[in-house]
Amino acid sequence: MGWRGKDTVEGSRCLDILSLYHKGMLHYGCFGWAWYDSRSGEKTASIGVKVLHRGALELSYTVTPRSGDPEDMQYIVPLEWRPCNYGGERPYFFCPLCTRRVSKLYMNSGRYFACRKCNDLAYASQQESYMFRILSQAQKIREKLGGSTCTFDPFPERPRYMHRLTYWRLQHWYYNRYERSLNMALTRLGSRP
Repeated sequence: MGWRGKDTVEGSRCLDILSLYHKGMLHYGCFGWAWYDSRSGEKTASIGVKVLHRGALELSYTVTPRSGDPEDMQYIVPLEWRPCNYGGERPYFFCPLCTRRVSKLYMNSGRYFACRKCNDLAYASQQESYMFRILSQAQKIREKLGGSTCTFDPFPERPRYMHRLTYWRLQHWYYNRYERSLNMALTRLGSRP
């Protein structure tokens, strides 16, 4: 945790049960999972996962604290399968520290993969000012339509299979958020000496 506030979910390693499930990795056996640096593409960390049975995974990895020797970690994370409304079922982790049912476990600076609450993590958007949060929403609308996030570029054309009413609604939301963030920035600049 630094001067900006809490550590964020986006800055932590995440183990997502739905990603494992959709890739067919929750069958009996062992597999490895790795994290890569988004800029260099270099591997930053890895973990070994063993599916013990339908209701548990065994995680094994090595933690190297800043002031100590590497420590091998190996523990079991229970799973729960919940029925879905229209058939089938969906897996969840039980947090090893608080036993809360979650779909993602995070490794921040501790020794265990645990839920967001146990790691005391916030989302990056929670730490943005209101003005930047609104601007981020406007940029996401531009990205959704296939355009760039730069607000100086022309607004993207309607995608081929998008309904006109949906496009107009997104365009209205974009201009509403863009104008609000611009007005807040101008107000902030005008109030400075």
